[in-house]
Amino acid sequence: MAKSYHQFKGRLHEHYKKKGGGNKEVAIRHPHPNMDEDTWVKLCDMFADPKYEEKCKVNTENRKGLTIFHTAGTRTFARYRKVLEKMRELQEQAISDGRSYNDIDILHQVLGPKPGYVRGLGRAVKPSRSSGSTSTSVARQLREAQMEIDRLKAKREAENRAGSRDGAHAS
Repeated sequence: MAKSYHQFKGRLHEHYKKKGGGNKEVAIRHPHPNMDEDTWVKLCDMFADPKYEEKCKVNTENRKGLTIFHTAGTRTFARYRKVLEKMRELQEQAISDGRSYNDIDILHQVLGPKPGYVRGLGRAVKPSRSSGSTSTSVARQLREAQMEIDRLKAKREAENRAGSRDGAHAS
């Protein structure tokens, strides 16, 4: 959610620079289509603030200096290093044990299952989930079914008793 907000804010800032050319008064007259006027004016005030402009310049310069771009999502490089070390360890262990190894199986073992994904079937099929609410629901259904069975047994026994009494009188 935060990423979406930051991306949207970035698009708003681009609109501000494109329509206003850095001039707050011009930008205010050309609001972003997804913003109401009051909010747009407040955003233009923020974008025109010298502190904000300085921060944007510093961030732009910092991004220019990057040689490696972080594409690992929320995982840090240190976390990925640990994952790679664990994978290498499992590969070496498989080789020393004389077993063949599959990179995908090792990756799955290290990272765990991908939520909402079944290997070989993709995202079209969801793995079954075990949750407390599902277990509770199944337990409730089981109790209801057991009560229905008990009720039907009692009804059948009553009918059998009534039928045997009628049969005894008929003889």
